[in-house]
Amino acid sequence: MRLVPAAKCGAISCAIFAYPPTSAWASSTWKEKTDIHRNPPNHPHSAFRDRPSSLYTDRAFEKEASSRQRWEAWTDEVAAASGIARNDRNRIGGHQRSRPGQKSRLQRRRGVLTDAFVHDVTEEKGGIDHELTRRLSPSVEPSPIGHKGGASQRLRTDLLSDYDRGAFPWEVAWSANAMSSEGEDGGDGEEIYRKGLNVEVGINFHRIFDVNLAQSTADFVVWFRQRWTDPRLAWDPADYSNITSVHFWIGGGSGPGGETSEIWTPDIELWNMEMGLGESLTDAPAIVTHTGSVFWSRPGHLMPVCKFKGLDDFPFDTLHCTVEIGSWAHSGLYIRSVPLDEGYTVGGSETAGEAFAEYQLADVKMRKHLYPPFLSAPEEDWPVLLYDITFHRSWQPYVRSFIVLQIILNLAAFSCFWLPPQCGERMGLAITSMLAAVTSELIVSSNLPNSAEMTWIVRFSLTSLAFASFALFETAVVLYFFYCTSDNLTPVWFKWLSAKYSKLRTRREAQETRSSGDCVPHSENASEGGSRFILKEKSLTHLSYDSKEAQGN
Repeated sequence: MRLVPAAKCGAISCAIFAYPPTSAWASSTWKEKTDIHRNPPNHPHSAFRDRPSSLYTDRAFEKEASSRQRWEAWTDEVAAASGIARNDRNRIGGHQRSRPGQKSRLQRRRGVLTDAFVHDVTEEKGGIDHELTRRLSPSVEPSPIGHKGGASQRLRTDLLSDYDRGAFPWEVAWSANAMSSEGEDGGDGEEIYRKGLNVEVGINFHRIFDVNLAQSTADFVVWFRQRWTDPRLAWDPADYSNITSVHFWIGGGSGPGGETSEIWTPDIELWNMEMGLGESLTDAPAIVTHTGSVFWSRPGHLMPVCKFKGLDDFPFDTLHCTVEIGSWAHSGLYIRSVPLDEGYTVGGSETAGEAFAEYQLADVKMRKHLYPPFLSAPEEDWPVLLYDITFHRSWQPYVRSFIVLQIILNLAAFSCFWLPPQCGERMGLAITSMLAAVTSELIVSSNLPNSAEMTWIVRFSLTSLAFASFALFETAVVLYFFYCTSDNLTPVWFKWLSAKYSKLRTRREAQETRSSGDCVPHSENASEGGSRFILKEKSLTHLSYDSKEAQGN
């Protein structure tokens, strides 16, 4: 019990209840007035506190109920005498409906609340004695300005009062980052170049989650970090119990954020994105220090659309993907993306890295790039950060599943020539090797984009398919000649093609001979006044020669 004199009890730290002299309390003696507080009836559970549960009978519960009624009657009398409403007793700890006595035990254990009724017969005002009965609340003094949450709640209230999360004081950033034409702080008579707010960006690459070559996308598990300075969120720690940092919730992604966001955030976005940062990263609170520095770290996924380099050596390739990050809506006049320390980190956790995965992160490099401004806005350039990510592929599964298998099937296709022609499995083996090569080609093609570039695995598959096709064709030719029973082994289709070719050749020679005989005259036989042609002479000579040969026979 804590007794505080009435003269030292302030209006904030204690509640003062004065009773008029006409009441029964003012007319009784001090001993009578305090008996109700010093000698309360037994607690309803006091008779059973030290007794085992097996002794609880119906009679015992009836006794407990009557004891509860006396307890409630006593608390009602105390509340009426103190001027406290019955509805407020649960708040001040004067009554517990569910389990009487539980709250008092918690108070003694935690040392948070100490209820005491202090009676003091002191002041005389106009010849009337007033007895002041005070009910004191806690042993911890409340905040000087009356905030129940203490200095932290008061700090948050002061910072967020008149705070607009949809706007930023750009003039503060311009005055802090203003540069002259000579690269020094702006002075009189010099042309001033304004620069926007520096937003530091850092990415911790946790691991590679997925790579989709067919869609040219990648998925990285990252911790995305940002840091900037908001002058509206600065304070003096001496005014707030030396508090140097406070947390503010940010939801709904970058930019002004959703309805649950408490402070302004820059709209840093992934430019070559498959999914935006607002959807792929988890909402998280930001840490604000007394200097106005805001640090915002979020775990999640980074899902860019990549222009892969090195894919032509698939599956022995080392892939390169470039990630482009910057402000989407604001130019460099308002927001400038700069690296946080080195701009990136790798790992940093026991669960980071890959195990039994197809891809392993090899290297990360960060470089700054500046897109030139438009002619209509010479001050508004567009700075971005480019992250060149390199990762290796595990080529061993492809060698075991495709390359070695294709080589074995090609050897099996050529081994069919060792089988006798009358063996029916000879053709089946060649066909199986052919179908296996086609199936492997289809499986590999499903993992690659449909492009005009030729990869290593595609060239290998085409070569394997050509070997299988040659083995099948040669097997078919051998079996044809083995089972052919005609005297002439020349195929019918070959005879037909030879006849067609012979007719075309004879007709072409005849046309050439006729055209040469009609166009060239013979001048030696011009004595009879006529002209003879070489074609006629040649034909008569051939006829005479043929007749002489026939007579000799």
